[in-house]
Amino acid sequence: MSTPGRAASSSLWLGLRSLLWTILLPGVFAGFLPWRYFGLSQVVINWSSPRHLLGLAAIGIGVRLLVACIWEFARSGRGTLSPVDPPTELVVQGLYRYVRNPMYLSVTTIVLGEALLIGSRALLVYWAVWFVVANLFVIGYEEPALRRRFGPAYEKYRGTVHRWLPRTPVFIAFLSGCAASTQSSTAVRETESACSFRSPTTCWSVSGRFPAVRSEPAAAPVDSTCREPPAVLASSADSTRNHR
Repeated sequence: MSTPGRAASSSLWLGLRSLLWTILLPGVFAGFLPWRYFGLSQVVINWSSPRHLLGLAAIGIGVRLLVACIWEFARSGRGTLSPVDPPTELVVQGLYRYVRNPMYLSVTTIVLGEALLIGSRALLVYWAVWFVVANLFVIGYEEPALRRRFGPAYEKYRGTVHRWLPRTPVFIAFLSGCAASTQSSTAVRETESACSFRSPTTCWSVSGRFPAVRSEPAAAPVDSTCREPPAVLASSADSTRNHR
C-alpha cells in the first residue's frame, strides 16, 4: 500500500476508535444513563422557559467543547480519549492551553445542562459522585503518570495551567470559534518569521498563547519580542498518555 493509502487507512482507523470510545465513555455517562434512568427521555422542551433554554445552551456548549477535545486528541496526539488507547504525544493545543482537563469539564457542562432540563436533584448527585471519582483518578493516577513521563517539563506546565479553573474562560474560547483559530495561525506564522533556533524548541508570541515550533536554523537573529515560554509544553516522543 502506498504512503498516502497507509495514512488514510490509519486516520480512518483512528477515527473509528475515537468514535467507539466517545460512545462508550461520555456517551454512556452523559447520554445513555441520564436518558434511561433520570428522566431525560421524558422531557418536553418548553421554549419559553429560561431554565430549559439555559439547559439547552449548556448542553450545546458542552458537546462543542467535547468534540474539540476529542478532535485535538486525534489530530495532535494521534490517540483517543480512552486510558487504554491514549494519545501517543502530549496534547497541549486547543483548549488544553487554558485548562489541563477540558474533557472532564465538557462532560460536566453537558450533565449540568441536562439537570436543568430535567429539574432533577438526583442527576446533580449523580454528577457530583462522578466528579469526585474523576478528580481522584486525575490526582491519583493521571498526574503521577505524566510527572513520571515528563519530569520537570510537566511540572512547569502543571504550575502554569490549572487543573480545573481555566486561565482564560473556556466559554470565551468557544464563542470566539473560528476567529481564534485564524488568529492562532497568524500568530504562529508571525512568530516563526521573527525567531530563529538551532534546535527544536518553542517560541511564544507576545500574547504567550500560540507556540511556534522550528526545527531548522534561520539566518535572522532572535528578535527581542521572543522569550522563553512560561511552561515547557513540547511533547515527548515516548509519551503515551495525556489528561482528558
